[in-house]
Amino acid sequence: MLFLYSVFLVCALGLLAAGIIEQRRHYDNLDLIPQRVLVNGIRGKSSITRLCAGALRGGGLVTVAKTTGTAARFIHPDATEEPVHRKFGIANVVEQIGIVRRAAAYRPDALVTECMAVMPALQEVNQTKLIRSTIGVLCNVREDHLAEMGPTLDDVARSLSRSMPVGGTCVTAEQDRLHILQKEADARNCELIAVDPETVTDEELRSRRRPSSS
Repeated sequence: MLFLYSVFLVCALGLLAAGIIEQRRHYDNLDLIPQRVLVNGIRGKSSITRLCAGALRGGGLVTVAKTTGTAARFIHPDATEEPVHRKFGIANVVEQIGIVRRAAAYRPDALVTECMAVMPALQEVNQTKLIRSTIGVLCNVREDHLAEMGPTLDDVARSLSRSMPVGGTCVTAEQDRLHILQKEADARNCELIAVDPETVTDEELRSRRRPSSS
C-alpha cells in the first residue's frame, strides 16, 4: 500500500511540475505579444474580431487573430486564414494556449482573439490565465446563454465583465447596461470607453473587411 501511495505522489508531483513549466512557457509567449485584445459579448464577436484585426493591420501593426465558434479560424498577419483543428471536434478553452504559441512565433504587435468561454468562471480563466488581455472589447449584452450567465440581463452583463482586463482598457458599444459595466470596470481598475456604433459609417466597415493586399 505504501508503494502505491509513493507512486501516486511521484506522479502527482510530476504533473505539477509539468503544469508549472507549461504555464511559464505560456506566459513567456504572452510577453512576446505587446497588445492582446479579447473580444467578448453575445452577438457579433467573430465579426468584431475580424474588424479589429483589419483596423490594426491597416494601421501598420503586425496582427494575428483568432475567431471561435463552430468554424474557428486562425488569421495570419497577411489576413490569410486556416481552420483551427480540434480533437474530436470539441471546443475547449485550453486551445488558446496553442493559439498564443502560434501567434507569438510571428512576434506580432497585437493578437485579437474572440472569447470562447460561456460559463462565468471560465470567462475569467480565459482572461486572467490564458489571454491576459491589455484591451477588452465587450460588444453587447443580449438574451442568450441565460442558463449559464443569467437568469437576468444584469447577470449576463456582470458575467461578461469577467473578461475585462484588470488595470487595462475595455471598449463597449453596450448602452442599456452601461452603468453595470462601469461598476464592474471600476472594481477592476479598468478604464471603460463607451462608443456609439452609429458614428461608424458602412464604408468604414467595408474597408476594414477587405483583405490586406500584402
